[in-house]
Amino acid sequence: MNAPVHWNVVVIGAGPSGSVAAYQLARAGLRVALIERTVGPRYKVCGGCLNERGLSVLQQCGLGDALRDELATPLRQIVFHRDARQVAINGQVGAIVNRATFDAALAAAAVRAGAQFFAGVKAIVEPLDAGTNVREPATRTVSLTQADGTLKEI
Repeated sequence: MNAPVHWNVVVIGAGPSGSVAAYQLARAGLRVALIERTVGPRYKVCGGCLNERGLSVLQQCGLGDALRDELATPLRQIVFHRDARQVAINGQVGAIVNRATFDAALAAAAVRAGAQFFAGVKAIVEPLDAGTNVREPATRTVSLTQADGTLKEI
């Protein structure tokens, strides 16, 4: 087993929320570990579209370039059909993304910001250690089980 490393934050799950959180925390100067159970690409049928609000959040976080033209197709119209009726929403209403590519781009941005990425490992969060005195912050140990069954504490 490796000697434990001390992190300010351990983010478990490298989907959009986890990767964006790791990216922002690393940009703020914290030592961040980003943990993902699967080894990419992670194909998902959900999350293939981003609305304008989601695109705006990415821009505000400094991740607007994560949706370069080759990663996202602008969505300019949505048409809802029911029976013989339909309603169309026109204009820039969002973007269509390949979820596996999108996840990989966000995790890569977190790494460029300074986070360390661990893929293909299962995280086990140990009970809270309250510290030995009031001046020591409470800590948790996170053990990672790799595909070959070996453990690595971080």
